[in-house]
Amino acid sequence: MSEQRPLSPMEQIRRAYEETEKKTSQTMEEVVSSQGFAEVLSMLVGNAMSASRISGNVLDDIVRRTHIAGRTDLAGVGRQIGRTEDKLELVLQRIEALEGEVRGLRTELSDRPPSPARRAPSDAQDADTPRTRRRPPRAASGTSAAVAAVAPQPSVTASAPSPTEPANRASRTGEGA
Repeated sequence: MSEQRPLSPMEQIRRAYEETEKKTSQTMEEVVSSQGFAEVLSMLVGNAMSASRISGNVLDDIVRRTHIAGRTDLAGVGRQIGRTEDKLELVLQRIEALEGEVRGLRTELSDRPPSPARRAPSDAQDADTPRTRRRPPRAASGTSAAVAAVAPQPSVTASAPSPTEPANRASRTGEGA
C-alpha cells in the first residue's frame, strides 16, 4: 500500500477551489443554454433600451422647457450656417469676378489717350464748378450692402414728359382751364 502524506492547507484550498469551479461551470452552462435564460436576457436588454430612450426624452424635455439650445436647435443652426456660408461663397466669387472686370477696364482705359472730357479744367468757370460724384443706390431694407453692390442694378432712363401729360394731370385732379 502506498502511504498518503497529509495535504498542506494551501493544497486543500486549491483542491476545494477546483472542485467548486468545476461544479459551478457545469451549472452555469446548463443555465445559459436554457430557454428561460435567453428570455430573461432579452427582457433585460429591452428594458435597458427603454430606460435609455425615456431618459433621453426626459432630458430633451428639460432642456426645451428651460429654453436652453438643444440638439435639434443646434442642428438647425448648423444647417443655417451652412446655407449662409454657401451664399457668402457665391457672393465672394461674384466680387472676385467683378474685380477682375474692373482691373481689365482700368488697364484698357489707361492704354487710351486722355479724352477732352477727362482733362483737368483749364477755364476759370470750370474750376469754380464743384464736381460731385454719383453715389451708388442704397440697398433695399433687409439686404446687406455687399449683396446690393454685387446685384445687377436695373437701368433707369428718364423720358421726357409728353406734351399731353400736363393736360392729363389737370383733368385727373379737376384743375385746368
